Amino acid sequence: MNPAQRCPGCGRANGCAQAGRDTAVQDCWCFHVPLPPAALDEQPEARRNAACLCPDCLRALGARARPA
Repeated sequence: MNPAQRCPGCGRANGCAQAGRDTAVQDCWCFHVPLPPAALDEQPEARRNAACLCPDCLRALGARARPA
């Protein structure tokens, strides 16, 4: 598996349509999952812009970022 296809949060496949492609895709599941920018700021620098999170990790990150 290409490293761009592996979730940096859990190591499973991230299902990203853009992973490993040189040209931009028109749609991916992650385009439709809202995530507050502050949630991404919590990620270690080494994880940023390296690969997409999988749906489970992205949802969990978004849930932790929502105010109670």
